[in-house]
Amino acid sequence: MLDLAALLLSGVAVFLGAALQGGTGTGLALVATPIVQLLRPGLMPGAMLVVAFGLALLAVADEAGHADWSGLRWALGGRLLGTACSAWAVAVTTAKGLSLISGAVILVVAAMAALAPAWLPRNRLTLVGSGVFAGVAGTTVALGGPLIALVYRRSPAATMRGSLGVFTTFGSLLSLVCLGMVGVLSWGQITGGLALLPFVGAGFLVASRVRDRLRPDSVRGAVLVMAVLAAAWLILRSVAG
Repeated sequence: MLDLAALLLSGVAVFLGAALQGGTGTGLALVATPIVQLLRPGLMPGAMLVVAFGLALLAVADEAGHADWSGLRWALGGRLLGTACSAWAVAVTTAKGLSLISGAVILVVAAMAALAPAWLPRNRLTLVGSGVFAGVAGTTVALGGPLIALVYRRSPAATMRGSLGVFTTFGSLLSLVCLGMVGVLSWGQITGGLALLPFVGAGFLVASRVRDRLRPDSVRGAVLVMAVLAAAWLILRSVAG
């Protein structure tokens, strides 16, 4: 179980990430995943997948009617392929190795978000490709949404949030099932994620009230800086330890 200090610190990170995600469509994984990885690496990736699943359910309940269901078929097909491959990789990786992989994946995602075009064309190729990457990143470090967000960035805000919610709901559940099948999903990870769900709900409620006031581009820059700093620390700690 999470001790009180780790629970509160992780909960604050989850709350902020959930508020950002609920308001702009992205933010939860980039903000909260590296913090949880630093505080309690043994809870990863299962706890954050539970958290992502909980937030995605709220988003689906709120805006599923706006989701791009036809495009999501291709993205989820790609996620299935990426998830199957990465679940096996997690099963054969040590805790130190997973921490190093986590930092590297976070840096790659942050770089892609910062350097990629402001949007990617939404077609079958980009949907499948981003789905495969989401399967890998989501199953290893619970970071499955940012590339999909680039594909949907030029869509109406409600379509982007609804599509990400549907994708993350099914994708997180798929990752949890595959990790359980290869024997690396523990009850400790599940209960740790459940303990963080109240912070998810609080962040989602705040997001619904400040959504119209948030400027996605400004928020995005701050999130990327936080993610890069946390990822660099993860890598340094893994190499030094």
